[in-house]
Amino acid sequence: MSAVIIIKNIFEFAKILSSASRDDVEKWNKASIQNALNWSEYCEEIYKHVIGQDFEDDVNQKLNQLTLFLEPVSCIRFSTESLGKAKYFLVETLLSNPKFPLSSKFILRDIIQEKSECAWILRKFDDRWTQLKTYSQVCQEVLNETETVERDANLLFGYKVKCEAKTLMQHLVVSINSSEKLERFTKYCKSLCDKLSESNEGWAIIVCLFCTIQDLDEETSARLIDVQRIILNWLKMQDISSSKLWLLDVKLLVQASCDNADFFLMYLQILLLWADTFTPVIEKGSNFTWRSSSGHTSDSLTEHFKMLFLALSPSYEERKCKALDAVVDKVISTDFTVWHVLAQSLVNSLRDL
Repeated sequence: MSAVIIIKNIFEFAKILSSASRDDVEKWNKASIQNALNWSEYCEEIYKHVIGQDFEDDVNQKLNQLTLFLEPVSCIRFSTESLGKAKYFLVETLLSNPKFPLSSKFILRDIIQEKSECAWILRKFDDRWTQLKTYSQVCQEVLNETETVERDANLLFGYKVKCEAKTLMQHLVVSINSSEKLERFTKYCKSLCDKLSESNEGWAIIVCLFCTIQDLDEETSARLIDVQRIILNWLKMQDISSSKLWLLDVKLLVQASCDNADFFLMYLQILLLWADTFTPVIEKGSNFTWRSSSGHTSDSLTEHFKMLFLALSPSYEERKCKALDAVVDKVISTDFTVWHVLAQSLVNSLRDL
């Protein structure tokens, strides 16, 4: 069998593994599960013929590139080492997917139980299942503590997003290093951002990619800028008025602006564009308020600028001055706009800066 056919077959398993991490598993039946396990066994057999050979590095590089071809986009990472544990990775992926039905879990366990060589996977399966039940019980106990749920949820969400951002960045660095064509990686990276941007959590992860990520190895740090540049270009192409960016915690956006100069410039620019979408809305009598096309009030706009200025002072004086100059220019060049309301609010709250 040629190397091309082998890589093609491994790619089939990559697609199955990617599907195992998505909502598709809701439709999986016994035949689907058995087919996935058969492909995992094929990969494990290939591993025996590749490991330790002179061409192992070449195969490893090709496997690292597989994620760039997956549709829809996926963060699954492949290597010759992962081929040797293909069945375990498949089982772990399925059990980690909340969309994988309980009935399908029983089917999966029954199939694994019939294979004597899978005894160690069966033990891990049972341990994992027990662990998931424990997590479920803990989550239920937390939910019962209604007075602290919101506070704890925010803390857990922030920690979870940062961990996911770090994992994603490490994955992207591996992908850009193994990609033969920057154009293909760029397309992959933007497709990934398109998928993430469908949810608020996804947007938070994207922004976290510009925050300082601790404990990165030297190689990852060196390619960090290249990856961030591609994501930044994607951000600049988004529709600001309908973006979920404005639903994020302002502190996260400000943190990214402090940690990354390029993100700051982009954030400032989209704030300026966003403010220009604000128009007066007549309320009862002669009163009116300023609202954006997305329905946000001038208070929301003021909060963004206020938090930004507070964070930039005094450590980032140059950036603070740039932001202040931009606001002043808008005030001077316009008459009846939200900029005058914003300026007055900022003067009252930032008088000592």
